[in-house]
Amino acid sequence: MAVSNDILSLLPESLLSAIVSFLPFKEAVKTSILSKDWVNVYKSTTKIEFNELFFVKVGESPEIVDAQRRAFSAFARKWIENHAEDVIDKFSLTIGMPELFSELIDQCVRFALRNGVKDLELDFTYQPCVIVDDVVVLPTYFYGYSGFESLKLYACEFVASQCVNFHSLKEISLGYMGIKLRAIKALFTNCEKLESLSFFKCRNSGRDFILK
Repeated sequence: MAVSNDILSLLPESLLSAIVSFLPFKEAVKTSILSKDWVNVYKSTTKIEFNELFFVKVGESPEIVDAQRRAFSAFARKWIENHAEDVIDKFSLTIGMPELFSELIDQCVRFALRNGVKDLELDFTYQPCVIVDDVVVLPTYFYGYSGFESLKLYACEFVASQCVNFHSLKEISLGYMGIKLRAIKALFTNCEKLESLSFFKCRNSGRDFILK
């Protein structure tokens, strides 16, 4: 009887890491069930997406939702503690009730910056009612980082005048926050490589606007 071989498992670890990094994060995690040789391969992906909606199911009882949120938080914390790679190309964090996860948010942002993230997305908007003024304040150390190439920030407090270190930033998308014209000017002044600037549901003088 012929012996069946998992050809992919024979590939070098660096190549397997590259393969899982091309997959959506949720699909990369699923590769852990392929075989015992794949149990830890997904942990080497350079594109990480922590999305509360992967765990929390809309319509469940408050008790179940609370348990699901705790499972999400535990998963994210364990991932950070056991992260195998030194470099992260893309990091995405989606949380619907950020007031419940302030410590986790700080831990995630520090983790992403510490590992040289280029593409960062922070989205706190999927809750039923998003108020533009009810946003997450970004920590001071966020503005000291110089490795961003792409930023997507939704329901965050963003201070454009502090972006003096964003020399590599090429793309930025802002949503569900207050934006003043002088902030837009500061972005163009401080981010000399900026190629794409977009706004969604941002307030300017009491009006919502979209600018691309």
